Amino acid sequence: MNNKTKILIAIFVIILISVIIYISINQIIISNLISGSDNIVTGEVKSLTSDWTVKPSRDNEEGEIHTDVKVSIKDSLKGNLKQNDEIIVRFKGTGLDPYGHVEELPISGGETVEGEPVFERRGEEVLLFLNKMEDYYVVRGGYRGKYTIENGKLPFKICNPLNKYLNTHYERNKDN
Repeated sequence: MNNKTKILIAIFVIILISVIIYISINQIIISNLISGSDNIVTGEVKSLTSDWTVKPSRDNEEGEIHTDVKVSIKDSLKGNLKQNDEIIVRFKGTGLDPYGHVEELPISGGETVEGEPVFERRGEEVLLFLNKMEDYYVVRGGYRGKYTIENGKLPFKICNPLNKYLNTHYERNKDN
């Protein structure tokens, strides 16, 4: 066997191991999302409203912003939420302009917080892994706990594990 063949085999083995590790990690993340969530739902984004959690001050010049997303439940896969329930999902950041004015949709130019989910627009269909707080819900796992449903289909990486763990029947979107 010549050196080129050995190098190609080594590259192939490294790629194969990387894919196996990626799939294993993804399965662990998804199983943790499922087991650690109070509720798993699909729903439609009805509105997004941003406000100050902590207003800017001398002690905290930037302040802290949160966004409340009103979601109408379409299907409850886990937990006690029911179809047509409307809930508030809160996350840190996004939606205020630099002058502190609450923006209307679409959210643009606001503050985003790394790791937080991104809700793109009213009417967006979503799959959410949720935990209940006082009078609102938070997305478990940050951006990993929120998926956009496009044309009734889930992203490939979540579809098969979700169907396996929850015995559901969602189709996968091969594009993402």
